[in-house]
Amino acid sequence: MSELMQVFLNEFYVHHIRNSPYHTQSNVACERFSCTHKTMIRSLLDRFPDSWDTALTWVLLAYREVPVETLGCSSFELMFGRIAPGALQLVKSAWLQETDLSTAK
Repeated sequence: MSELMQVFLNEFYVHHIRNSPYHTQSNVACERFSCTHKTMIRSLLDRFPDSWDTALTWVLLAYREVPVETLGCSSFELMFGRIAPGALQLVKSAWLQETDLSTAK
């Protein structure tokens, strides 16, 4: 580990936990994301067998925008402190405000 990284970790009181790349059980959050991401990609393969890779950006946006059940908020909201202004948010705000989207210019 570099000296700069050690200073950063000490300055912000971060306890760095190292794990082996061959012992995946020690990094559960990363493994859970990988499993979910693979499932989302597999669902794209059924509908778009030759162009699934072009939709990866949208898959990641969907993953980041949906609230996590245990946290009660999305990963986008945790990172930026606001709700993601995506398609789901637009539909939700339209339903809550009962706005007619067909007249919007």
